Amino acid sequence: MLPLRPDKTGDAMAQAYGLLLAGDGTGALHCICRDLQQRYAGALARGDRDESLRCTLEGLIRSWPCPDVLLRIRDGRLLVCFHKPVYSTREAAGLWRHCQRHLMAGESSVCGWPGALASWLMPRLEALLEYLWADRHGAERARLIRALVSLRARVMRALPHWQARAALLSGRLSVFLHEPDSRCRELLQRHVAHCGLINHRRLRRGSAAQLARRRQAIRWHDAPSLDRAEQSPASLLIVTFHFGDYPCLPGLISRRGPPERRLVLLLHQEQEFAVRRNRLVESRGEDLRPLEVFLNHDNDPLALVGLLRGGNTSLILFCDLPRRHGRTVPVVLLGRQAFFSSAAAEIALLARVPILTLITFDDGHLTRVCVPAEFAGELLAGESRHDAVLRLTQNLAGVLEPFLQRFAPQWYFLPELPNYFLPEQGLDPLAG
Repeated sequence: MLPLRPDKTGDAMAQAYGLLLAGDGTGALHCICRDLQQRYAGALARGDRDESLRCTLEGLIRSWPCPDVLLRIRDGRLLVCFHKPVYSTREAAGLWRHCQRHLMAGESSVCGWPGALASWLMPRLEALLEYLWADRHGAERARLIRALVSLRARVMRALPHWQARAALLSGRLSVFLHEPDSRCRELLQRHVAHCGLINHRRLRRGSAAQLARRRQAIRWHDAPSLDRAEQSPASLLIVTFHFGDYPCLPGLISRRGPPERRLVLLLHQEQEFAVRRNRLVESRGEDLRPLEVFLNHDNDPLALVGLLRGGNTSLILFCDLPRRHGRTVPVVLLGRQAFFSSAAAEIALLARVPILTLITFDDGHLTRVCVPAEFAGELLAGESRHDAVLRLTQNLAGVLEPFLQRFAPQWYFLPELPNYFLPEQGLDPLAG
């Protein structure tokens, strides 16, 4: 039997998750067992205040599924014995999932009556909101929806499983953002607040004076690059990200460029609702360039390529969708290998059109819209199409990275960041 490795600094469960991704199953298992020892010792030291955590840990130990790693409680201590020197990542990931399920259940059981009340209230709020979305009549409908959306966000933060998930997620994010766990908890709280603000802006129509103030708060940076590209008779691929006040971007672009130029927005089905309400910067009675919405599931990609090759068309595309939405290729993001959507690079190369990147972020009371970079959608000398897709996708990931480092709470997919780093056909320690 092998002794436990000596302790290291930092959150042991976060270290275990990072070691799983790196393929070190033995190191991850040592971190997991060390974390259980620390939790059990802390629960005993605090006595009656942590009685429920102690019971949770004892239940976890009784149901321990791995015969090659023995856990025993003796003389008030949790002892760990390893029966072999090397463990696979699959074995370690199974035990990692087993521990997380028990620990999250234990945290949910001690949340008390606020968690129980939130669990009772949440489905009723969802049903009421669904009814209000379908009902298109009533002068007070919009005001009631805004109040219920705000209440739903507050109730969600009181849900036991949400609290447990937030605690677990902050540990995972600390591995990739290279930030302490407490800092990642703060980033997640700011992320929830930012998403609530964006939803409020999207749902609130506002008066003409309020819309005018919103327009005055928008600052363009390097807008001439976009204007020059839109004045050209050639087509253009405008690539953007789910960052900042992203629902207003199509409306902002439609205010620029010649009115005869065709403007198309490519979306996935589940995004349709968000973009139907994207005209936050309109003023009543003002004519904007028509915006056509194409849904990815309903349109042939080759039809989009033919549309771009016809000229005088601008296609807006979000390139940072999670991997469940399509093909991805490996890139380097935040110093690690990640997997990023290759749709933008493939469309640009097939249609032979330039890529113009666009991103928005909130800076105090201002909304800034930047044009960080422009890339030619062409093969370099001696370059294969596969290498060109990798190069362009890496360039797009490089555009997102500095904004992610400075304004992480404003990225819509921040809670899904760990999934961007999992291999295509490899181990998923979060599944199950």
